[in-house]
Amino acid sequence: MYDNKENICFVHKGANRDKCKDVYFYKKSKYVRVIGLCDGVSTQKFSDIGAYEVQKSISDMLDEIEDFSEINEIDLKFKIGCVINETIFELSKKYDCEEESFASTLMLAILPEGKDFYWTVHIGDGVIGLVDNNYEVRILSNPENGITRQYTYTTVSGNFMKRLRVKRHDERGFIFLMTDGISNEIEDNQSYLDYVKGMDWKGLENDLLSKNISDDIGFNGIMI
Repeated sequence: MYDNKENICFVHKGANRDKCKDVYFYKKSKYVRVIGLCDGVSTQKFSDIGAYEVQKSISDMLDEIEDFSEINEIDLKFKIGCVINETIFELSKKYDCEEESFASTLMLAILPEGKDFYWTVHIGDGVIGLVDNNYEVRILSNPENGITRQYTYTTVSGNFMKRLRVKRHDERGFIFLMTDGISNEIEDNQSYLDYVKGMDWKGLENDLLSKNISDDIGFNGIMI
């Protein structure tokens, strides 16, 4: 676990994986803080690179916005969608390969400084949630899967703009992002919710690692 007194995060390789493709992100600038988490498609060679670069490029774009009060969901979604599209395109040219090589899910929490609201951004599976001040767990953004749990949407899906979910929130507490390696385990075993309600992230991490889970596990969270 990594704890820099701002955000808490961890990623670990799954037992059936050659390399961990879950990628976390954190950046604090003058006007905004951004935490992120992506699940790179395990079968795609450069999906972890795509995951990081998409998060970084979106964060760099957000640095240029001085007043988030003037931005609505439609405008922000369009800006983010354009950044995703351009980033993936430039990566495919740089590495001379198909755009699918950089496929990942996307989860972000965008926290403007000095504002009483924030944004969540989501493509694909995984969960964005909140532990409120009464230690109740709320889901801010649910996973979006295809026909089965194993299928999801990514930053290179042909219809990714339709799958890109941008929402504004004002609930306060601890925001957390979990890839499906964790959220699926919680769905299958509700006892893990005790760790979430108690915000015992180290306990959650240790318990999951003891189970030798096949999929990568990724977590990122921050108190607001």
